[in-house]
Parts: sequence; C-alpha cells; structure tokens
Amino acid sequence: MDMKMGDLLHIPQAVMMWSADKPTKGMKSLYIQTSKPVIALYLGVASSLDQDNLISVFFNGHVHFVHSKDVYLFKEN
Repeated sequence: MDMKMGDLLHIPQAVMMWSADKPTKGMKSLYIQTSKPVIALYLGVASSLDQDNLISVFFNGHVHFVHSKDVYLFKEN
C-alpha cells in the first residue's frame, strides 16, 4: 500500500494497537483494541522497532503502532 505521511487511514473494528507512549501510572494499558472502526493519521513505518510490517499512527491524541495489514487508506465516497 502506498501511504504518505499525513494520509488518513481506516482502521476496522477489533484491531489491536500498541501505545508508543511510555507507560505512566494513569495509563490503563499499553494495548487497545478498537471497539468500532476508527480514522487515524499515518505517521510512517515504525522504524524504531525495526519492524517494517508495523506503522505509526496518531489516534485519539496518542501515537500507536499497528500492523500495516490491518489498515486501509481512507477514501471518501
């Protein structure tokens, strides 16, 4: 998939995302699973993890990692 930084991505329901933020006392979990389809902003490949199948996305005020196979470019009808 040809994604560019800043592209909007569709992430379906029940996709697992890992928090890129450092754990804090108030953080409930390092993982979240989408309860409904969501839109996120593409930030790039998660090169810091040396995993080319993981990408960084900005969602709900935080940076998360998600498998590239689980996301789609957002297209308006």
